[in-house]
Amino acid sequence: MSNRLTGDDTTVQIYKGDVLQDELTLVKECTVTFEMDVSKEGYLGEKRDRPDGKFSMAKIEFTNHHEDAAWMDFYQAVVDKQMRKPGAPTSISMTANFLYPNGQVRSIVLERLEFESIPLTAGGRKDMVESNITAYADAHQFIN
Repeated sequence: MSNRLTGDDTTVQIYKGDVLQDELTLVKECTVTFEMDVSKEGYLGEKRDRPDGKFSMAKIEFTNHHEDAAWMDFYQAVVDKQMRKPGAPTSISMTANFLYPNGQVRSIVLERLEFESIPLTAGGRKDMVESNITAYADAHQFIN
């Protein structure tokens, strides 16, 4: 057996406010990207450009399947939040947990997510209904 991290060792938790949404399961895949930019500037008398790295933000992309109406309810909460409707959740956060085979655990907490458009795809008669979701975190932290 390999000692490398696999999807079996990875969980995703979604929070509306401070409430864990236990019913939001069937996350098929998940990617956390730490978006960064590098600007390069060349100066007279120097032979090379000088790179200057800047952190932009953390982005999360995931695909989920539907087993019941829980994801649809979540989408409604996201839309209500984005529309700033009274009673809508004020924040939505997500945690990606990585459980390494050697017993180490690391988590990435993505706070105050803002979402791009959420497609609900029924690709065909025999295809699973799924959604590909992209969101950006206002803040993030690594937890040991």
